[in-house]
Amino acid sequence: TLAQTLEAWIDAKQETFTEYGIQLTRHEVGETLGDLTAHGDKYGLDIVEFDTIMLQKVEQHLAHVPLYSGALEVLQKLHDDGVKIAILTTNTRERLDYDISRLGVKPYIDYTLTADDIVNHKPKPDIIEAAAEHFAASKNQILMIGDSSKDLGAARAAGVDAALFHHPDLHGEFYNINYLKQEFNPKYIVEDLRELLAIIEEQS
Repeated sequence: TLAQTLEAWIDAKQETFTEYGIQLTRHEVGETLGDLTAHGDKYGLDIVEFDTIMLQKVEQHLAHVPLYSGALEVLQKLHDDGVKIAILTTNTRERLDYDISRLGVKPYIDYTLTADDIVNHKPKPDIIEAAAEHFAASKNQILMIGDSSKDLGAARAAGVDAALFHHPDLHGEFYNINYLKQEFNPKYIVEDLRELLAIIEEQS
């Protein structure tokens, strides 16, 4: 949600499906993101083999992805204001640690949870509940910010407010914004991460 990693994962996963002779649109591939077993359950592929090939491609794509415009500004301001920031991701610990260091955001992140730390992944609520426990935070003190159905589903399951980040130029081909609105009814929808500053100030 902070960096333009969505596009990198889409490209890598689409290329891997193509190697297996499965032609999927970018939207169809986007629907499988965050589901760690979709390629096995739905397409009957060897999960370990598929992931090995895909992760090699992901590494190549992710090495150059930038932060979204305004992301660093938002993190710095929230950090200065004393707002606790957690990254809750289905990426591995190794991947996350590399990314947040390379992108220069590590000093502003208070807590991280990855696929290595949680058994039941988004859209299950476990990762949000674990973060809430870490901060001793009540549900009305939490805002889940995400860019996918998995993020919104986890927020709904955990009973916390959600903000959907929908970049109009980059996210439209990956998922149906109208479906996300109707299915998950996020409390907020932002097209620029800097919009979050006013939202969070209002909540505080």
